Amino acid sequence: DVAKDTMIFKAAHYLNVYSNDDRQKATANLYAGCVYKENNEFTKAMEYLLNARSLANNTEDINLKALINSQVGEAFYNENLPDSAISYQKQAFWLYSEIADKEDEQMACAYQTVANYAKTSNHDRALHYIGIGLKIAEKTNNLKFKSRFLNSAGNNYRKKGLLKEAKSALLHALEINKEDRVIPTIYNNLSKTYHDLGQKDSALYYGKESFKLYE
Repeated sequence: DVAKDTMIFKAAHYLNVYSNDDRQKATANLYAGCVYKENNEFTKAMEYLLNARSLANNTEDINLKALINSQVGEAFYNENLPDSAISYQKQAFWLYSEIADKEDEQMACAYQTVANYAKTSNHDRALHYIGIGLKIAEKTNNLKFKSRFLNSAGNNYRKKGLLKEAKSALLHALEINKEDRVIPTIYNNLSKTYHDLGQKDSALYYGKESFKLYE
């Protein structure tokens, strides 16, 4: 409920008027924008987030710039504007790459970029960023993200008609991670892949497993 967060907006307004500290103002505008984003008020969210981005660009705070870009990208994604979302998520990804120990944030941005490319049916670009994300996941031994990228790879391969590659990626995703919230989606993608391969029994099995976890 936006009404419960009025102090956040008051703080942003006060700092915008009276502060000369662009980093402080950018942070306040970021928080205000995120509140509106979480409440699905896109226009107001973008007003604050883009103001935060403009202010942050006057600073040397790379982490803040990356965070704001990722939040702008997420807002565009939520509004079903993937082409706009891609630009900001990619900027966030490359900004995080300049900071030590930000691999998780890099992978999150790459994962969002993949999701946006998939929305536009640009499966080749999605697979390109999956490859980038997988390299980071393997380097950091992050099985959760590795599984998610492999699941995305399987989904994009299937939509390109590369069914053997899809099956291999999805089974690998399932093998290395059986506890993540993406597991029902892996089962569902496996069901679709086996269906397209003409293997009805396997399609039915994984469809049932997916249904159990969605219940």
